[in-house]
Amino acid sequence: MDLQKIGAYIAGKRKGLGLTQRELAEKLGMSDKSVSKWERGVCLPDVSVYRELCGILGVSLNEFFAGEDLDEESLPQRAEENLLSVSKDGKSRRRRLKRIIALLAAAALLLGGLLAWVLTADAWAEKNRIIPFPKDSTERKTAELLCGVDGAYLFRYTTDGSFREMTVWHTVYRKGALVSKDAFATSFSEETLQEGIIALIPDFDSREIRFLLAGENSKLGTALPAPEDGESWEGCIRTAVEREAVYGLEDGREYLLLAVSYSREFLHSFELTDLEPGGAGPPENDETHCFSVVFSKEAGAD
Repeated sequence: MDLQKIGAYIAGKRKGLGLTQRELAEKLGMSDKSVSKWERGVCLPDVSVYRELCGILGVSLNEFFAGEDLDEESLPQRAEENLLSVSKDGKSRRRRLKRIIALLAAAALLLGGLLAWVLTADAWAEKNRIIPFPKDSTERKTAELLCGVDGAYLFRYTTDGSFREMTVWHTVYRKGALVSKDAFATSFSEETLQEGIIALIPDFDSREIRFLLAGENSKLGTALPAPEDGESWEGCIRTAVEREAVYGLEDGREYLLLAVSYSREFLHSFELTDLEPGGAGPPENDETHCFSVVFSKEAGAD
């Protein structure tokens, strides 16, 4: 994200309302020094004040992150860009933290190299895994604000560089019976897949699952309408269950990341392990959508 652009946007909107930095700060229960830092592009506000700040300035959260007013046509694309930007910025912060830790480790070399060993072990642990963004993380909270009441499910993957292709599968169950299974997104690298972000964004009201995939050199976006059965889903009960961390990715193995379930009357709870490849969907639920990922070392292996 362009902090300078966002800061200038905040300042412009504030001045347009005839507010001083102190007056804006008082409305938010903060100091004018904080507002000054935002407007100078030093940092962003804390995620806890995004909604209130946008309300005061009269802008949407997507406009806030874009640093400019948006029209209706450009809003969906910018919303996707903002979501990925928020996720990537979190990764950049982690990289900066690692550099700081590395410097501290060098300074503490005389302690017998213990800290250096810990850092090396952590670096190896990061390879070949898929990690969901924590629910209390800034990235996850911001994504939920951007995407609405049904939230967003964000995953970060890191590999050792031996995989060249990643395919996302969509599996549909009705009343526990398998209806369909399709590959609806594939990311391919001429070299290897190193790291990236997977975002699954359910919109229960429109019965869509928006999908975003961003890696070092790729970005995909799609809207996936759920299969229609001709009946209304207004007021349906719904739930979503996401996977915990995956360690030790295996070539060609399918990993279930998210299951979204709908029902008109009774919604049966379930575990993701119940829906692993070869299993059956919850028989009491009218419809269940599963989203899984497969990493392959050879392109076109699935």
